[in-house]
Amino acid sequence: QNIIWKGRSETAKQLCEAARKNRNSGDVSTAARLAVQAWGQHIMNGTVCCPLPHAPFCLDTSASPTSFVVFGLFGWVILMFLVSLFASISLRPPKE
Repeated sequence: QNIIWKGRSETAKQLCEAARKNRNSGDVSTAARLAVQAWGQHIMNGTVCCPLPHAPFCLDTSASPTSFVVFGLFGWVILMFLVSLFASISLRPPKE
């Protein structure tokens, strides 16, 4: 495991050095891209998505408690819709 982290840190260090050179030469967009890539792909190993060269830079890809609440509420709405659909079809009074 130490060898893996050493490799990641070396790659990230190289990207950060390249980012520093680009920043000093005035190419801040490339510098930001390289720095974000060093963090998101090499340090965090893709658990945090950092594709943006502007704020907020990184997007958290793990599920939060809020996302479970939203998915739960969405599932509840779908369930209620299906129950309502079933009730309107099967519990309809017979035609005379």
